[in-house]
Amino acid sequence: MSTYKRLFTFGCSFTSYTWKTWADILGQQAEEFYNFGQIGGGNEQIFFKIIEANKKYKFTKNDTVAVCWTYYYRKDIYQINKWKPISRTLKEEWNLGSWFKNQNINPDEQYLKTLSYISACNLMLPSLCNYLSFSTIDYSEKSNPSKNVPWESNLQKIFQQESTQYDNKNYEDVFQISSDLDCERRISADLRPHDDATGHPDDHPTPLEHAYFVENVLGIHLDEQTKAKIHEWEKEIATT
Repeated sequence: MSTYKRLFTFGCSFTSYTWKTWADILGQQAEEFYNFGQIGGGNEQIFFKIIEANKKYKFTKNDTVAVCWTYYYRKDIYQINKWKPISRTLKEEWNLGSWFKNQNINPDEQYLKTLSYISACNLMLPSLCNYLSFSTIDYSEKSNPSKNVPWESNLQKIFQQESTQYDNKNYEDVFQISSDLDCERRISADLRPHDDATGHPDDHPTPLEHAYFVENVLGIHLDEQTKAKIHEWEKEIATT
């Protein structure tokens, strides 16, 4: 028996990637599954894809909408009828000051937009569907890019009250990423696919790491058939 009637998922590469993610895991237990995740995508495209999906599919109380919010500084553009992230290198993501300057990006604007998108969904979606919202990115006050964002505003209070408990954790902690060779939840760093640009192991969570997240962080039960499928997905990565 399926856990979900219709499941809609949104996010970045943590949601839709080269290998299977938490979204695909939940999708195994859905009658209908729609994954709108996009590699490199930002919160702007996540928000507007949710609006577009609701307009097309008309969310109901029988539907589940699950959103994994991403890094606030990512910027998206809409071209030729689809959303595209502004291209950036891994080095630029590690040096945000240069990234903001080179792309003429206002971090205050990006940060406030992210809070607005999350707050709008928190207010709108629970009345339409079964809504699951989380992020592995730290949106707390300590990560505020500037003191210009009004942290005592009603917007921030709404965000703090209605966002989930996962928002203030590092994604490596949330997904329990480890390089131990005998760690059952993941393939080792030596066996992981490597990033062509950097030569480093790809640190995106593997299917088993996503499964850990689903069961131990989100608290969602996985049936034996789904668990078996996850182990198949993990083996596929190790053999590529």
